[in-house]
Amino acid sequence: MKWMAEGDAPSKYFFAMWRAKTMQDEIRSLQLDDGTITEDPRKIMQEIRSFYEKLYCEEGETQAIKDRRKEMAAPAKKGVLKLIPKCEERGKLTNLRPLTLLGITYKIVSKILADRIKSLLPELVSGQQTGFVPERTIFDNILALKLGEEWAVESNQEAILLKLDFTKAYDHVRHSSFGIHLMQWDLALK
Repeated sequence: MKWMAEGDAPSKYFFAMWRAKTMQDEIRSLQLDDGTITEDPRKIMQEIRSFYEKLYCEEGETQAIKDRRKEMAAPAKKGVLKLIPKCEERGKLTNLRPLTLLGITYKIVSKILADRIKSLLPELVSGQQTGFVPERTIFDNILALKLGEEWAVESNQEAILLKLDFTKAYDHVRHSSFGIHLMQWDLALK
């Protein structure tokens, strides 16, 4: 009830809730690449930087990105990075997903690109993909799994249910190739 009355007001209660949430999100310890666990904030920051540099950069691309940043307007350079936990175990970077909160410039460009790609999606996205596609729902997968399970039980068939946690392909794709593909489909910004 207190949240309903004072939740968004800039009150003592609001700032206490905000501080508690900030403390909960803080990474106080982290398992390093070599398996050791550290609580040293400098080592934690160094490990996070190293992890994402390896994940998102190819050799030679880092300098090219730094050079491009000099040409960009000030609003396009700013963003807030937030690491969102995939599960309760926050001690490993592989269990955290980066989310970057960007300014309006990126939102406009993303909207333009999304509108241009929308007409091609039926040709590019497999019929088996149900998540993040209009008029399809991820619950279709759950229904198919349940129907398969019922069929196996009713027909006395042996079956194995397997859940895999795949790393997102986007995390391991050469991002420099996106522009080339967009131009091939005549989707590049004009």
